Amino acid sequence: MSLFRKLLSSIFQTYVCYLYENILTRRNEADFLPGIRNICFIIVRTKQQFDDLIMAGYDLSDYDSETWSLLEKGVLAGLLFIEKDLASVEWIAQNPQANSAINIYPLKIDFSLREAYAAGVWTNPKYRRKGLHTYVYYKIYDFLRESGKTRVLSIVASDNIPANRAHFKFAPDERIYARARYIQLFNLRFWKESPLTQEMSKNIFDKVDNRPEYETTFFQK
Repeated sequence: MSLFRKLLSSIFQTYVCYLYENILTRRNEADFLPGIRNICFIIVRTKQQFDDLIMAGYDLSDYDSETWSLLEKGVLAGLLFIEKDLASVEWIAQNPQANSAINIYPLKIDFSLREAYAAGVWTNPKYRRKGLHTYVYYKIYDFLRESGKTRVLSIVASDNIPANRAHFKFAPDERIYARARYIQLFNLRFWKESPLTQEMSKNIFDKVDNRPEYETTFFQK
Protein backbone atom coordinates (compact mmCIF):
# COMPACT_ATOMS: atom_id res chain seq x y z
CA MET A 1 0.00 0.00 0.00
CA SER A 2 1.36 3.44 -0.95
CA LEU A 3 1.97 6.12 1.64
CA PHE A 4 -0.88 8.16 0.15
CA ARG A 5 -3.34 5.27 0.49
CA LYS A 6 -2.23 4.64 4.08
CA LEU A 7 -2.77 8.29 4.91
CA LEU A 8 -6.15 8.32 3.20
CA SER A 9 -7.31 5.18 5.01
CA SER A 10 -6.43 6.77 8.35
CA ILE A 11 -8.70 9.71 7.47
CA PHE A 12 -11.57 8.09 5.60
CA GLN A 13 -12.90 4.53 5.30
CA THR A 14 -16.15 3.13 3.99
CA TYR A 15 -17.27 -0.39 3.29
CA VAL A 16 -20.24 -2.74 3.40
CA CYS A 17 -20.56 -5.51 5.98
CA TYR A 18 -22.81 -8.54 6.32
CA LEU A 19 -24.29 -9.22 9.76
CA TYR A 20 -24.60 -12.91 10.54
CA GLU A 21 -26.59 -14.71 13.20
CA ASN A 22 -26.14 -18.35 14.07
CA ILE A 23 -28.59 -20.14 16.35
CA LEU A 24 -26.39 -22.64 18.14
CA THR A 25 -27.29 -26.29 17.68
CA ARG A 26 -25.35 -29.52 18.06
CA ARG A 27 -23.46 -30.45 14.89
CA ASN A 28 -21.33 -33.41 13.83
CA GLU A 29 -17.61 -32.62 14.04
CA ALA A 30 -16.82 -35.19 11.37
CA ASP A 31 -18.65 -33.01 8.85
CA PHE A 32 -16.06 -30.25 9.30
CA LEU A 33 -12.77 -32.03 9.99
CA PRO A 34 -10.12 -30.94 7.48
CA GLY A 35 -8.03 -33.62 5.81
CA ILE A 36 -4.90 -32.68 7.76
CA ARG A 37 -3.14 -34.68 10.44
CA ASN A 38 -1.92 -33.45 13.81
CA ILE A 39 -4.39 -30.60 14.25
CA CYS A 40 -5.08 -29.24 17.71
CA PHE A 41 -7.69 -26.69 18.79
CA ILE A 42 -7.24 -24.75 22.04
CA ILE A 43 -9.38 -22.09 23.74
CA VAL A 44 -7.09 -19.56 25.42
CA ARG A 45 -8.62 -17.59 28.26
CA THR A 46 -5.64 -15.98 30.04
CA LYS A 47 -2.26 -14.44 29.33
CA GLN A 48 -0.71 -17.14 31.52
CA GLN A 49 -2.18 -19.82 29.28
CA PHE A 50 -0.74 -17.97 26.27
CA ASP A 51 2.72 -17.85 27.91
CA ASP A 52 2.49 -21.56 28.73
CA LEU A 53 1.83 -22.37 25.07
CA ILE A 54 4.95 -20.43 24.03
CA MET A 55 7.01 -22.25 26.66
CA ALA A 56 5.68 -25.52 25.27
CA GLY A 57 7.00 -24.62 21.83
CA TYR A 58 3.84 -23.39 20.10
CA ASP A 59 4.56 -20.72 17.48
CA LEU A 60 2.56 -17.58 18.24
CA SER A 61 4.95 -15.11 16.64
CA ASP A 62 2.43 -13.88 14.05
CA TYR A 63 0.76 -11.75 16.73
CA ASP A 64 2.32 -9.12 18.95
CA SER A 65 2.00 -8.64 22.72
CA GLU A 66 -0.56 -5.85 22.30
CA THR A 67 -2.87 -8.27 20.54
CA TRP A 68 -2.61 -10.87 23.27
CA SER A 69 -3.38 -8.21 25.88
CA LEU A 70 -6.97 -8.64 24.68
CA LEU A 71 -7.06 -11.72 26.90
CA GLU A 72 -6.74 -9.46 29.94
CA LYS A 73 -9.97 -7.73 28.85
CA GLY A 74 -11.98 -10.94 28.89
CA VAL A 75 -11.60 -11.80 25.21
CA LEU A 76 -11.13 -15.49 24.44
CA ALA A 77 -8.99 -16.79 21.57
CA GLY A 78 -9.74 -19.97 19.67
CA LEU A 79 -6.43 -21.23 18.28
CA LEU A 80 -5.99 -24.00 15.72
CA PHE A 81 -2.52 -25.51 15.41
CA ILE A 82 -0.99 -27.91 12.90
CA GLU A 83 1.75 -29.62 14.87
CA LYS A 84 2.75 -26.49 16.85
CA ASP A 85 2.36 -24.05 13.98
CA LEU A 86 -0.46 -21.51 14.36
CA ALA A 87 -2.87 -22.22 11.49
CA SER A 88 -6.00 -20.20 12.32
CA VAL A 89 -7.47 -17.89 14.98
CA GLU A 90 -10.85 -16.50 15.98
CA TRP A 91 -11.71 -14.17 18.87
CA ILE A 92 -14.74 -14.41 21.15
CA ALA A 93 -16.59 -11.87 23.32
CA GLN A 94 -19.03 -13.15 25.93
CA ASN A 95 -19.55 -9.91 27.84
CA PRO A 96 -19.66 -6.13 27.15
CA GLN A 97 -16.05 -5.49 28.25
CA ALA A 98 -14.67 -8.12 25.87
CA ASN A 99 -16.97 -6.92 23.11
CA SER A 100 -15.70 -3.33 23.37
CA ALA A 101 -12.14 -4.65 23.01
CA ILE A 102 -12.67 -6.36 19.63
CA ASN A 103 -15.79 -4.78 18.16
CA ILE A 104 -15.63 -1.22 16.80
CA TYR A 105 -19.17 -1.41 15.42
CA PRO A 106 -22.39 -0.40 17.25
CA LEU A 107 -23.83 -3.87 16.80
CA LYS A 108 -26.64 -4.67 19.24
CA ILE A 109 -25.72 -7.75 21.28
CA ASP A 110 -27.76 -8.81 24.34
CA PHE A 111 -25.33 -10.75 26.52
CA SER A 112 -28.06 -11.17 29.14
CA LEU A 113 -29.89 -13.38 26.63
CA ARG A 114 -26.80 -15.62 26.28
CA GLU A 115 -25.65 -14.08 23.02
CA ALA A 116 -21.97 -13.88 22.03
CA TYR A 117 -19.87 -12.13 19.42
CA ALA A 118 -17.19 -13.79 17.28
CA ALA A 119 -14.69 -11.85 15.17
CA GLY A 120 -11.26 -11.60 13.64
CA VAL A 121 -10.80 -14.96 11.95
CA TRP A 122 -7.32 -15.25 10.47
CA THR A 123 -5.83 -18.19 8.62
CA ASN A 124 -2.12 -18.68 8.06
CA PRO A 125 -1.42 -18.26 4.31
CA LYS A 126 0.38 -21.63 4.33
CA TYR A 127 -2.86 -23.40 5.25
CA ARG A 128 -5.52 -21.55 3.31
CA ARG A 129 -8.01 -23.38 1.07
CA LYS A 130 -7.87 -26.45 3.31
CA GLY A 131 -11.16 -25.97 5.17
CA LEU A 132 -9.58 -24.71 8.38
CA HIS A 133 -11.70 -21.56 8.48
CA THR A 134 -14.91 -23.60 8.53
CA TYR A 135 -13.50 -26.01 11.13
CA VAL A 136 -12.62 -23.11 13.44
CA TYR A 137 -16.21 -21.90 13.15
CA TYR A 138 -17.39 -25.35 14.22
CA LYS A 139 -15.04 -25.52 17.23
CA ILE A 140 -15.80 -21.97 18.38
CA TYR A 141 -19.56 -22.32 18.04
CA ASP A 142 -19.58 -25.74 19.69
CA PHE A 143 -17.59 -24.32 22.60
CA LEU A 144 -20.09 -21.48 22.97
CA ARG A 145 -23.04 -23.89 22.77
CA GLU A 146 -21.57 -26.05 25.52
CA SER A 147 -20.96 -22.86 27.55
CA GLY A 148 -24.69 -22.14 27.47
CA LYS A 149 -24.78 -19.58 24.69
CA THR A 150 -27.74 -19.71 22.32
CA ARG A 151 -26.86 -17.25 19.54
CA VAL A 152 -23.66 -15.93 17.97
CA LEU A 153 -23.42 -12.70 16.00
CA SER A 154 -20.57 -11.81 13.68
CA ILE A 155 -19.69 -9.23 11.06
CA VAL A 156 -17.96 -9.99 7.75
CA ALA A 157 -16.89 -7.47 5.13
CA SER A 158 -18.81 -8.07 1.93
CA ASP A 159 -15.59 -8.44 -0.07
CA ASN A 160 -14.10 -11.01 2.33
CA ILE A 161 -15.04 -13.94 0.12
CA PRO A 162 -13.25 -16.72 2.09
CA ALA A 163 -15.03 -15.73 5.32
CA ASN A 164 -18.43 -15.56 3.64
CA ARG A 165 -17.83 -18.94 1.99
CA ALA A 166 -16.79 -20.45 5.30
CA HIS A 167 -20.00 -19.25 6.94
CA PHE A 168 -22.06 -20.87 4.20
CA LYS A 169 -20.10 -24.15 4.32
CA PHE A 170 -20.43 -24.31 8.08
CA ALA A 171 -24.16 -23.69 8.19
CA PRO A 172 -26.12 -23.24 4.95
CA ASP A 173 -29.10 -22.35 7.13
CA GLU A 174 -27.20 -19.51 8.79
CA ARG A 175 -28.73 -16.14 8.08
CA ILE A 176 -27.34 -12.78 7.02
CA TYR A 177 -29.93 -10.72 8.86
CA ALA A 178 -28.71 -7.30 7.74
CA ARG A 179 -26.35 -5.40 5.49
CA ALA A 180 -24.52 -2.49 7.11
CA ARG A 181 -22.63 0.49 5.74
CA TYR A 182 -19.68 1.63 7.86
CA ILE A 183 -18.14 5.08 7.34
CA GLN A 184 -15.24 6.55 9.29
CA LEU A 185 -14.13 10.16 8.79
CA PHE A 186 -11.31 11.11 11.13
CA ASN A 187 -12.72 10.14 14.57
CA LEU A 188 -16.35 10.22 13.45
CA ARG A 189 -18.03 6.88 12.77
CA PHE A 190 -21.33 6.22 11.04
CA TRP A 191 -23.21 2.93 10.91
CA LYS A 192 -26.43 2.11 9.10
CA GLU A 193 -28.09 -1.31 9.07
CA SER A 194 -30.56 -2.48 6.42
CA PRO A 195 -32.51 -5.64 7.36
CA LEU A 196 -32.47 -8.52 4.89
CA THR A 197 -35.12 -11.14 4.26
CA GLN A 198 -34.27 -14.85 4.17
CA GLU A 199 -34.51 -14.76 0.37
CA MET A 200 -32.13 -11.79 0.13
CA SER A 201 -29.68 -13.61 2.41
CA LYS A 202 -29.82 -16.70 0.21
CA ASN A 203 -29.19 -14.61 -2.90
CA ILE A 204 -26.00 -13.24 -1.35
CA PHE A 205 -24.74 -16.75 -0.62
CA ASP A 206 -25.55 -17.81 -4.17
CA LYS A 207 -23.37 -15.02 -5.57
CA VAL A 208 -20.35 -15.60 -3.32
CA ASP A 209 -18.79 -18.34 -5.47
CA ASN A 210 -18.82 -16.11 -8.54
CA ARG A 211 -16.67 -13.40 -7.01
CA PRO A 212 -12.84 -13.18 -6.95
CA GLU A 213 -11.26 -14.27 -3.71
CA TYR A 214 -9.99 -11.79 -1.15
CA GLU A 215 -9.32 -12.22 2.53
CA THR A 216 -9.02 -9.54 5.17
CA THR A 217 -7.07 -9.93 8.40
CA PHE A 218 -7.79 -8.59 11.87
CA PHE A 219 -5.56 -8.03 14.91
CA GLN A 220 -2.44 -9.07 13.01
CA LYS A 221 0.75 -7.09 13.33
